[in-house]
Amino acid sequence: MAMENPAALNGLPDSLAETARSRLGVTYLYPLQRFVVSNTLEGRSQIVVLPTGAGKSLCFQLPALLLPGATLVLLPLLSLMSDQLRKLREAGVPTGVLRGGMSREEKRELFAGVRSGRISIVLATPEACQVESSLARLRSCRFSHLVVDEAHCISEWGESFRPAYREVGTLARALGIPLRTAFTATASPVVIDRIKGILFEDDEVRVVASAPDRPNILYGVRQVLSMTHALQEMVRTSPRPVLAFFRTRSSAEVAARVLRVRLSDDRVRFYHAGLLREERADCERWFLSSPDGVLFATSAYGIPIDIYMIV
Repeated sequence: MAMENPAALNGLPDSLAETARSRLGVTYLYPLQRFVVSNTLEGRSQIVVLPTGAGKSLCFQLPALLLPGATLVLLPLLSLMSDQLRKLREAGVPTGVLRGGMSREEKRELFAGVRSGRISIVLATPEACQVESSLARLRSCRFSHLVVDEAHCISEWGESFRPAYREVGTLARALGIPLRTAFTATASPVVIDRIKGILFEDDEVRVVASAPDRPNILYGVRQVLSMTHALQEMVRTSPRPVLAFFRTRSSAEVAARVLRVRLSDDRVRFYHAGLLREERADCERWFLSSPDGVLFATSAYGIPIDIYMIV
């Protein structure tokens, strides 16, 4: 792929750089980001594979401010949705959310905002979009771009765990959205082929991929005699905030309760899909604003935070 000169891209005044600066507070566009955004504005569907932290979200947020219709973004986890929503609203981008459990009035207000052009981005789960009453209202809106974030879920979750992911291509066609982009941080050739087949079928799609290596991410394995003691020492000595991932709900909850007592620290909390929606939302708000919190979570939380360990 021929890449442009970063100095030429960012040293000249242009609509992309100006919109990124004035609306999103971004002062520099990486060449690959500009390439992906330009493809979208030119109407090219894409599968974009960029490593975590490389600025994938900007690649659909920026064109959403320039395209004539709204952008529909599908996300697999409510925690990721909450994180995106917080960042977009802090930047002043008019954003709506479509998820399960919304009242009729909340949905009415959301779709009215999309139809009037007041809302530029709608964050949703695939399941919420496929509820018949919501699908009918989505059809009445003008969406110019469908984004599937964490698109590896189409292959890895869609087969049985989240069957709604097998229908994202059907959803795009039902809503009349020809422009589609799939974003993921990692995807094997098999996964990319599966994404092509489900989301794009026989449509032409461009694959944009960056080198997956991230030298600023450290990997390590520590052999221990006592998991609880080792975790306690890691939490006690690590810079905060700390996010630790566990394989099961019970292990996350038990570890949090034990360390909360051992460290005499009420800033140790747990998060998993077994909590009530209000409890999860409260935990998300707390951790995202906490300078020194410790959160023990399952994969239900997603990985939108920079500092984490896996237990």
